[in-house]
Amino acid sequence: MPSSCEKLSSLPANFNSRLMSSSLRNCQLYLTQYGNAPNPSASACFPTSTAANPVDLPAATSTIYSVYSCLKSSGSVLCSFNADCQTKTYEVGAVPSPTPSIGVDLLYDGGFESGTYGNWSVPQSPNVPTELSTQNPHTGGWGYHAKFANINGGSISLTRVILGIEPGRQYQFKAWVRHDNPSGSVTTFYLYAYPLVGASTPAAEASLGSLPANTWTQKTITFTATSSWFQLQLSAGGQVSGNTGSAGGVDNIWIDDVTLTRLN
Repeated sequence: MPSSCEKLSSLPANFNSRLMSSSLRNCQLYLTQYGNAPNPSASACFPTSTAANPVDLPAATSTIYSVYSCLKSSGSVLCSFNADCQTKTYEVGAVPSPTPSIGVDLLYDGGFESGTYGNWSVPQSPNVPTELSTQNPHTGGWGYHAKFANINGGSISLTRVILGIEPGRQYQFKAWVRHDNPSGSVTTFYLYAYPLVGASTPAAEASLGSLPANTWTQKTITFTATSSWFQLQLSAGGQVSGNTGSAGGVDNIWIDDVTLTRLN
């Protein structure tokens, strides 16, 4: 159980409803942090309203302990395999075929060949127009494209949550990237795996200034999973080059063929 929820069992007795509400909120926020899929049985543990009488200390105490007890009995507070917490079932006597996973790409459509973002979450920035484009794919017919217009506030990100991960196993996250103006406004490209500490592109390798124009390069991070899920993120950032809005600082970036594989 996450520490913010485990704390519910160690709060002092007879706390007021304000402390009750903030404590429950902190626990509940964890369940959706990084796009997690909460286990429905855990979500049902929380009251629909915590607006209890501030002076009714026994009621607030009882609510806190009731939620904690419910969470403990719900099993995992997060889904491990899909957003509905469903697991596969088999007929009695049937033996499921093992699914190969070592060295197999675990990302569906990491090359955007469906012409859609699929499971990627792509926040839109008013300063950086983005699209899926048939222009300059690394392989296949599609890729991700963003245009940095050399103005302040330029950044883009693509994120997706991966479930069914085996803790203790080593994983490798890769993506191909290119841009057309080494002296332009796109300065960095990072790969992240949250909430793992240190699972990101080193700063020295994230710089795009030394990458020749219109040349594809592959960025890679390798890390060990610590839970049954993590959130992957691709992120590019920039700063104004020369005068704000000047054509000499405009830079286009393409991302394609994103993969995730288990190494052991």
